[in-house]
Amino acid sequence: MWKDHISKEDAAVISKLKKSGAVILGKTNLHEFASGATTDSPLFGASHNPWDPERFCCGSSGGSAASIANGTALGALGTDTGGSVRLPSSVCGVVGMRPTYGKVSIKGIAPLSYSLDACGPITRNIMDNAVMLNVLAGRESSDPSSGRGDAADHTKRLGQDLRKLRVGILPDVLFKSDQPDVEAAVKKAMDAFCSLGAEIVECHIENLELMVKAWYTVDVIESSAWHQRHTREQLKDFGRDVRAMLLAGEMLSGVDYVQAQRYRRWLRQEFDKQFEKVDFFLFPTLPTTAVKIGDYTIDVNGERVDILPLTCTYVCFAPAAGLPALQLPCGRDRDGMPVGMMLLGSAFHEDILYQAGYAFEQMYSLYKELPGLN
Repeated sequence: MWKDHISKEDAAVISKLKKSGAVILGKTNLHEFASGATTDSPLFGASHNPWDPERFCCGSSGGSAASIANGTALGALGTDTGGSVRLPSSVCGVVGMRPTYGKVSIKGIAPLSYSLDACGPITRNIMDNAVMLNVLAGRESSDPSSGRGDAADHTKRLGQDLRKLRVGILPDVLFKSDQPDVEAAVKKAMDAFCSLGAEIVECHIENLELMVKAWYTVDVIESSAWHQRHTREQLKDFGRDVRAMLLAGEMLSGVDYVQAQRYRRWLRQEFDKQFEKVDFFLFPTLPTTAVKIGDYTIDVNGERVDILPLTCTYVCFAPAAGLPALQLPCGRDRDGMPVGMMLLGSAFHEDILYQAGYAFEQMYSLYKELPGLN
């Protein structure tokens, strides 16, 4: 579709990075229009996972995460509409932050979904991630989606203990389809937070089974609206999976869209109530580790199932509610592939997520392990 397209101006986030002295190395591979979870591009092929080149990087920002895991760059950008920063970071064993909706300007970024999109940093460790968010965050006057002019120092809590922090878990949704190695690594991380002084608190929110449906409805309708001219004039130029998604968006109604947005508002209110009792929630980032490129299925309870719907299991809570979420590595599976966990926080409290993530990171130092160099 845009194989020969070159932007005439920088996105707001690129301008901020350049102004702060960043050296731009280049662009990385991603899923077409950020609208998938395999980073298997019809133009450039699949991104290969540095931990095992036969396995995928998930998506959509797979090339960004791979560039950090293999040491090409110190920091990379990704957009996250339904997990596209956190999912690749999980399978590549690096740190990825989806900030609160509106905290980082998305001006100049081709949208996937107006009300879900966020742009966030991908790095090897928590400190680098927090420093990078310091640069990216802040109101952009020409961007109507840009929210609070938050100039907070996201490194200020790094090194503080966790003795007063309460970690929420949702037993109703945890570990229903997760691979055993993922479940074991995340449970070990829960124990680690307890040993660091935090308290685990069980929480319950009703109707969470509707979350993915509401998120998907908003995503495909808004994507279809933005690409309306392209679908009418160049439909055949889209990859098959993206084409199917855009056509699905055209089949849904305005009523579907309004109901989905109402659910999102309700979900945000429910999480806000829970944040009166806990400081953040802990989930696996993904129910599985990286699968083989081209074979996007895994074994769940003795059956082979498509991995793509499973990618939405946990990561879509953050975009659906407009909340920040931090992915960081928490272990390895039996094949040595990274396992990721996700910390979901209250709006504009990324600093608490960094505090907790940094304490865990210093305890296990997984970020020091490099693919092929262990």
